[in-house]
Amino acid sequence: MSRVFTSKEYRRKRKLQDDFEEEEEDMSRVDFETSENVVVVPTFEDMNLKRELLRGIYAYGFNKPSMIQKRAIMPIVSGRDVIAQSQSGTGKTATFSIGLLQVIDTQLRETQALVLAPTRELAQQIQKVVLALGDRMNVQAHACIGGTNVGEDIRKLDYGQHVVVGTPGRVFDMITRQHLRFKDQIYDIYRFLPPGIQVVVISATLPHEILEMTGKFMTEPIRILVKRDELTLEGIRQYFVHVEREDWKFETLCDLYDSITISQAVVFCNTRHKVEWLDEKMKESNFTVGAIHGEMDQKDRNEVVRKFRDGIYRVLISTDVWARGLDIPGVSLVINYDVPTNREAYLHRIGRSGRYGRKGCAINFATTEDIPTMLEIESYYGTQIDEMPMNGMHLISIFFTLTPRNSACFWQKRKMASEMIVRVQSRDGQHRIRVKPSDTVETLLKKISDLIDWKDSPVKVYRDRAKSHVMVESGETIQEYGIQNGDMLYLENHIQPKSVAVQENASFINIDRPFSAMKLKKDVEEDLVDQILEKQSSVIERKQQCKHGDSKKCSSCLPIHVYDDEYLKEKEVNYLSFHAYLRKNGFDDNIRSTASVPSLEKVSCQITPNCKNHLPWPQGICSKCQPNPVTLNHQRYRHVDNVEIENKEIMSNFLSYWYKSHGQRMGFLFGHHEPMTDVPLGIRAVVTAIYEPPQITYTDGIDILEDPHDEIVGSLAERLGLKRLGWLFTDFLRDPDDPALLVNTRNANTYMLSAAECLIAAKYQNKYPNKCKYSLDGTFGSKFVTLVLSGGENKMVDFAAYQVSNQGSALVAAECLLPSRSSKNMACVRRSTSTHYVPDVYYMCHDEYNNKIRKTAGLLPVEYLFVTIPVGLAKEMSYTLTSQKKPFPIENRSSIGNAQNIRVVGEYAKQFEESEFLKMVSDFHFLVYLLTNTEVTFEMDDLAELLDAVSKQDSDLAKQWAENSIKWNEFKNLIGKQFGRYYFAILFILKCILEPRREDDSTGEPWACNHCTFLNDQSNADCEMCSLPR
Repeated sequence: MSRVFTSKEYRRKRKLQDDFEEEEEDMSRVDFETSENVVVVPTFEDMNLKRELLRGIYAYGFNKPSMIQKRAIMPIVSGRDVIAQSQSGTGKTATFSIGLLQVIDTQLRETQALVLAPTRELAQQIQKVVLALGDRMNVQAHACIGGTNVGEDIRKLDYGQHVVVGTPGRVFDMITRQHLRFKDQIYDIYRFLPPGIQVVVISATLPHEILEMTGKFMTEPIRILVKRDELTLEGIRQYFVHVEREDWKFETLCDLYDSITISQAVVFCNTRHKVEWLDEKMKESNFTVGAIHGEMDQKDRNEVVRKFRDGIYRVLISTDVWARGLDIPGVSLVINYDVPTNREAYLHRIGRSGRYGRKGCAINFATTEDIPTMLEIESYYGTQIDEMPMNGMHLISIFFTLTPRNSACFWQKRKMASEMIVRVQSRDGQHRIRVKPSDTVETLLKKISDLIDWKDSPVKVYRDRAKSHVMVESGETIQEYGIQNGDMLYLENHIQPKSVAVQENASFINIDRPFSAMKLKKDVEEDLVDQILEKQSSVIERKQQCKHGDSKKCSSCLPIHVYDDEYLKEKEVNYLSFHAYLRKNGFDDNIRSTASVPSLEKVSCQITPNCKNHLPWPQGICSKCQPNPVTLNHQRYRHVDNVEIENKEIMSNFLSYWYKSHGQRMGFLFGHHEPMTDVPLGIRAVVTAIYEPPQITYTDGIDILEDPHDEIVGSLAERLGLKRLGWLFTDFLRDPDDPALLVNTRNANTYMLSAAECLIAAKYQNKYPNKCKYSLDGTFGSKFVTLVLSGGENKMVDFAAYQVSNQGSALVAAECLLPSRSSKNMACVRRSTSTHYVPDVYYMCHDEYNNKIRKTAGLLPVEYLFVTIPVGLAKEMSYTLTSQKKPFPIENRSSIGNAQNIRVVGEYAKQFEESEFLKMVSDFHFLVYLLTNTEVTFEMDDLAELLDAVSKQDSDLAKQWAENSIKWNEFKNLIGKQFGRYYFAILFILKCILEPRREDDSTGEPWACNHCTFLNDQSNADCEMCSLPR
């Protein structure tokens, strides 16, 4: 990389042209040492950088300068030519970026710095670093790379760019292939630059071509060099696997991929053809990988890099085009499938892991032909590449230490492994079985039967694909039988692997792709609203506004789909409905009519259980059971598109608790889902009742208690045709200046939904999943909503509804998140422990220049975990389960004196005429009381006919039940008796006050009436008060 500044003297320009024509001198023995006058500046503050630049440095995540930054930034700022060398991952890009940003004048809109990079991807990364560090300086930077629009480059440069980042072609590839030398292209560029420029060269390696080139056009450069034996990174463990045959490399790679713990890995090959071949072989074996090489179209290269950065690809197969400078935080492993042909490439390759102090690992697949190259690398860098021990697949993740070995030991051939891999191919896929060479053929066949469900049907195992040589049980060893490591056996039978059952029992399916093929789950009973919407078309007919006839169509009047980008932009739609999302991703009418369809796949944040390749975590983990890194994006669809409250009395009754006690309150929403007319393929949740479980309320929070009646309430709702739609809670704070008003605590400047609330909502969503036949386990997402009541901008009660995204729900299900103590709108990502594994979590965001970047989520903004939903009262109110008269007291409100008992039932019943019996029982809280009271026990079956009458609003059926139900008549008599006792007790008190008893009226001890408790004279046979017999 080189950076160009403005003037010194013309003589260097002349010198370059003279020297370029001279015969090249031999630089192989030139020894460059670090200049003696290099000053070490310990902190960024001590460098006297611009204030805006300093803020950008800290915002980028740098707390203190690295070793190369302490030494190289100030010479660059002072205008000296600089040659700097440092280990991979030590902040070299930031070194020259900080230097050039300090020197350039952003008020002058012209190119003041030119950065040359060897690859397009590295050039784009440098541009992003420059923009990020200089985001407060209003710096303009543009990347001129091949494969992009030339006209766009011209337009950007004409506009004026302070920094231009460019690539002089596939520089590194050309050096290694000797097609065109790096220095030739640098000379071509240098001739067009003004004389006397400042030049900075920074790299992890400085081959002689680079050193020779710098001598041609650099004047007395400051040298900051690292000794060759210190170039390899201490944080990177280097191992080799001796592969005797080239065609064994692929099986070795598959075995490693299945067995080691990695976040992300890069596999390097020496040629484009090898990259393409390996990519195809890995995908044939159902591994999710990406491939990149220098001859790919730039658009395809960008897409592969994006998917790798986002964690969609866990493994990237690449040529050396990806070996320089690129920084992916999740890369922990580099595999050299082919040993590089030169020592500089080796250092750059392994430097893709262990970036900026992080630990990494490099594994080299070495054949006998690679011996000279490996010896040269060990000797040149003074490093040691250890042979990977047999248990290294497990120990790599914890960085074990081996006894130092002599480099000559490297060339000892590996002894025969104690285990070997035998592959078994069936019509359902490929399986791997671990056996020992000393095992018998009978043992091998037994292991195949343990892995495959034979189902008591004959199955044959063949040695060859043509199925001409069938295997039979014998006492011969596998080695004697001629089976070698990696050999393939072939099965003939319609079999199903047992591993499918393991996947079905797993809580989440661990597949990187968003969709895969599956059989339609016809046994899944989806919600009625989903069945209705599935039959609706996703096409929107547009009114003809053209001049042609009715029988013709043009682009202006052709029907469009509900997920059309232009339509969404026109309607200002922020979220697709779930069914529109399904149609957009291929679940259209044609696919739904076939037996095999794509399947929705859940995000996996948990280790897949019962992996047979190793011991359970933390003793072992492999790529098959390890969850992928999670990259959070704003979810672009939602399962519910609107929440509607059926009538205002529902909310008034719920809010009455706050008005009486000023304590917060929560409840569960019950109602139904219905299709929306104003949102294509949208779903509306209509709330008809709120149930309040046991809870302890405070002025600033709620403790939700265990509910002994939760199952009864759920069954009651199901009998009434209702679903548990969600939950709601209040968060009110009275205005100190006017107690009648509320403080607006939730807004864009504070938070909308706190992390703790978000975690609780996700737990509810995981408890109540959405049934979906397009998912492998029959569920996908949830329709469960969260409704928040708080003070609005007008300081009155305001409603807001949310749903946690599917990614957020998966993280909560895996117990990966905790609420932050410092900020309500931030969540903390847990760290892995010996008992709990947590995958790497990132989130995507845009910088001020609209560049999409990925950040590590230590503290995660909660806004990435939920979507918003409109909410409001129904325009035309209905009263399905709410009384329009004085409502029945709500359950679990004894703290404010609202009790549910027989006396209250009598008072409630007095409001209704005999003909209004159906209206009386059409109150959700009254029905809950019937099922939970202790005086007369009602089972659900006792109320079956009544609940049918309520759901159908059939007054005749309700009246018939009231007449025939023995328990209801017993309950009614109890109501009358309790009400009578209460009434007659009042009359007795009045009688005692108005008519005092005379002593001579009594002939003995008075007796108390069993019916009204009135005290009667001993001589009375009947009660004087109620006239009932003694």
